[in-house]
Amino acid sequence: MKSAIRLIIICVLAVISIAMVGFFQGMAAPNVQTLHPCAYLPVVLRQEPPPSTPTPTFTPAPTSTPTTTPPTVHNGGDIVSLAFSPAYPNDATLFVGASQGLFMSRNGGNSWDRIFDGVSKDLAISPGYSSDHTLFQATGIIVYMTTNWSSWYGGIPWPPYFVHALAISPQFATDQTILAGTWAGVARSTNKGLSWEKFANSPPKVRFLALTSNYPGDLTLFAGTDNQGVFKSTSGGATWSAVNSGLTSLMIRDMVISPNYASDQTILVATFSAGIFKSTNGGGSWLPVNSGLASLVMGALAISPHYTNDHTVFAATTFDGIYKSTNGGNTWGPSNAGLADLDVSVLSVSPNYSNDRTVLAGTADGIYKSTDAGATWIIKGIPVAE
Repeated sequence: MKSAIRLIIICVLAVISIAMVGFFQGMAAPNVQTLHPCAYLPVVLRQEPPPSTPTPTFTPAPTSTPTTTPPTVHNGGDIVSLAFSPAYPNDATLFVGASQGLFMSRNGGNSWDRIFDGVSKDLAISPGYSSDHTLFQATGIIVYMTTNWSSWYGGIPWPPYFVHALAISPQFATDQTILAGTWAGVARSTNKGLSWEKFANSPPKVRFLALTSNYPGDLTLFAGTDNQGVFKSTSGGATWSAVNSGLTSLMIRDMVISPNYASDQTILVATFSAGIFKSTNGGGSWLPVNSGLASLVMGALAISPHYTNDHTVFAATTFDGIYKSTNGGNTWGPSNAGLADLDVSVLSVSPNYSNDRTVLAGTADGIYKSTDAGATWIIKGIPVAE
């Protein structure tokens, strides 16, 4: 502190000296640019990050501490995305993206911590999360990645367009591939989001992306758009074709793909005004599957990771709550016991659903959780918005 004061005094005296010299020499000084003696005053106002992209550091996940404290309902804003940790049976970790930020629970939703400020539009979690702890989130035009929930590294897939959808490769540990859907089209990164390749002929206004479980082998993915229906790529996103035969609404509100797509070629899409459609030939044609639905204004879909055996799909409507099907969507029944808010915006199914029967639903009231396959729901509070 004393050295800084002395340096300032020296600078002031130097300025006075220069002024005095100029006074006695008149205006005849030569036209030479001289460095001001205080030009490099070493006063640090704010330390900026280095210009080069930092290398992420892998940090072990903290141990989850269960709690039985009843949750308090807070205003966390609109819930836009939900995700289970792939290691949920062991770490009890959940993530919620909302208009007020990204939140994390390490005790099954009993309590929440905000780990990122700002609007979180979509989430993607590494299949190897238990070891690499890698999480992506879309917020505005930037896709951020973290491996420790506190240090974030961002890339811009398609400036200046917002990112609405993320999809991560099932073999992310080896191919480091993640895709982003924007209002301009689809972009792909093969280096964990550090740089992005834009696909110029991809569909615009992409809201949802779905990759097959064998994506590294078949390079097949689907894009659901705001008003142009469904598009399919079998080249990892380089080329696309519209696959809308049979769809009576082209406003896609969600889409899910069978975990056994290689054998059953099954995809389901939810539309804004015509209910749910199903394809069993890889999008070649679609049939409506709305039997039992009281409303055709859809909000979300979620598919069981064990769909091949249990044929279970959950669907959320804008006005009439949640519906469940155990025959691949051919018939639906209401699943609303305990729900105080029937306007459901997002759904997610546990990766261990066959054993824990756990499903999450996001509403304006907060996060609802079912541990009996949707038979009953309990409010788990809503992430705290400070």
